[in-house]
Amino acid sequence: MAEITRAATASLDANSGQVSNYISSLIAGEALDAVSACFIDTDGLVYMGDASEGFAGINPVAVEEGKPVTLFGPGAIFSYSTLMTPGAPLYVSDNTPGALETTAATNLHPVAMAISATDIIVTAYLQGLGASS
Repeated sequence: MAEITRAATASLDANSGQVSNYISSLIAGEALDAVSACFIDTDGLVYMGDASEGFAGINPVAVEEGKPVTLFGPGAIFSYSTLMTPGAPLYVSDNTPGALETTAATNLHPVAMAISATDIIVTAYLQGLGASS
């Protein structure tokens, strides 16, 4: 596993946010870190995911439990980290909720791709494609 450290300044690119796919009117089932990979649980609430729980999108800002959240999907660009390899596929982490990594272990489906040393683009909605499916 090569987990990517999320920058403290990680954020959604406003231009891509206006034209990318998103899911709104959701409620956070726990406190969500900014720019974290999330899934929608069977209770209808959003949680930070790991590879076994699937993927529905990335939330752009930190959200308190019980508050509204919007998840951004394919086409959304985020400032995410530093020193990433452009073109590298990114997977939901096996170990750290909400994190991304460069090596597939449990989840064999990439959810994003590094498009520069600092930015990622979300490439898919993959709800339910974790290890249990």
